[in-house]
Amino acid sequence: MIWVDSNDANWEKDFLYYKSKDHNLIQKERYDPCRYRDWENLQYWFRSIEKYCPWVRTIHIVTCGHFPKFLVKEHPKLNLVTHDQIIDKEYLPTFSSHVIEINIHKIKGLAEHFVYFNDDTFINKPLDPEFFFKQGLPCDGIVLQPLMVVGAENFLGAVALTDVAIINKYFNKRQLFKKSPYTLFNFNYTVKNNFINFLEFYNRKFSSFYNMHLPQPFLKSTFEGVWECEEDYLNQVCTHRFRHPLDVNQYLFRIWQLCSGRFYPINLFSRGQNFNLRLETLNEIADVVREEKLPQICLNDDEQVKDFEQLKRELIRLFSEKFKTPSSFECQISDF
Repeated sequence: MIWVDSNDANWEKDFLYYKSKDHNLIQKERYDPCRYRDWENLQYWFRSIEKYCPWVRTIHIVTCGHFPKFLVKEHPKLNLVTHDQIIDKEYLPTFSSHVIEINIHKIKGLAEHFVYFNDDTFINKPLDPEFFFKQGLPCDGIVLQPLMVVGAENFLGAVALTDVAIINKYFNKRQLFKKSPYTLFNFNYTVKNNFINFLEFYNRKFSSFYNMHLPQPFLKSTFEGVWECEEDYLNQVCTHRFRHPLDVNQYLFRIWQLCSGRFYPINLFSRGQNFNLRLETLNEIADVVREEKLPQICLNDDEQVKDFEQLKRELIRLFSEKFKTPSSFECQISDF
């Protein structure tokens, strides 16, 4: 997991200094606080992991050097990782999640099979290891999409196009079908999923992939393979201290994994849901959390959030009701 404490005075000082010097930043990225602000709910992430995935062996948390105050730093299941342990010093400090994501395979002690979390993704019900990996492969699925048309300031769309452009250098759909036909058409997929892939099959090139912003199972060797093929480009991405439209992100590695046929096919739409945080969606989120209707959820912050403080209070109240017992990762605070 990667995390940042935007309230850290030293971090903020560096952030403002390098932001003022980076003339490549577009206006939206320059002033948007949603990329960094803290919702103060990370302790509930740890509670959800301990309650619903007690089989997890190690949690790696990656930061620029600061860590949540509540953490038991000596916890035997916790590995505290700083950016300088996985990213070359010439690229630091970095304020880009993309740069951090493409280097996570360099974490010392990281297993071949690992699950990548953002700090806005939560486990919402008990899960077995087989939910993420079966037969030694990440559980995932291919859902093809038509070509996206994006504007110059659409970061996610632009980065997705860069991801796919690299994929098309090394893979095409017909070769994938000949090698592993079950990856594109599978009984574990929905009828709609198979039909969508059939409609997109006419073109040898990949246009776009459906990506869910949820915890993602990976093989470390996938990252190593992509770096071996695209080291120059990935190093170029690392030079961007802030997110850039020509970046790549974690989804390049996910799609590479898919196009290599190194995954166990599952129904992607049964995995969970991404909720944009709004006062209007709070009732739906609360119902899903309390009734455990979905195995995983993402609570996505974005520039459309208008009531940050109120939303934060409501989410903390919701999670404190669901996860009442502190995890072993939390320091016990005494009253005097």
